[in-house]
Amino acid sequence: MATEFRGITPELYHAIIAIVDQRMAEIKVTRTDFEELKDIVKELAAAQKRTKKRLEELAEAQKRTEERLEELAEAQKRTEAELQQLARQVGSLSATMGFGLEDIARVVLPGYLERNLGVKIDKLTRKYIDAGGEPGGNRSFWLRN
Repeated sequence: MATEFRGITPELYHAIIAIVDQRMAEIKVTRTDFEELKDIVKELAAAQKRTKKRLEELAEAQKRTEERLEELAEAQKRTEAELQQLARQVGSLSATMGFGLEDIARVVLPGYLERNLGVKIDKLTRKYIDAGGEPGGNRSFWLRN
């Protein structure tokens, strides 16, 4: 360039242009970095939204799990109550069967003992003996008079 700017030599002019070009290049890199950073922030925001949605889904699943656990606890209580009722019924059945067998034995046993062992028994009497708190409670035994 042949034009001179007021008091600026062509060499100084070229030096200033070179510095300005260098600074513009630095600003351009910075702007590119800024654009990349904006894209990264957008990606992070989208990831945050997905994470928030998934967390809400997990909270709902946890709530359903807790509700089902409460239902299971109630079902367990009902099962325990029914098991206790069943135990009482089995105990009653056991007592009924036991008394039935004892009644049959009271009639059949004296003849059996006399025929097979030569032991003559006139009459058997049922007596209850406390089993001392053992399972099954009282036990009955036949004693001869």
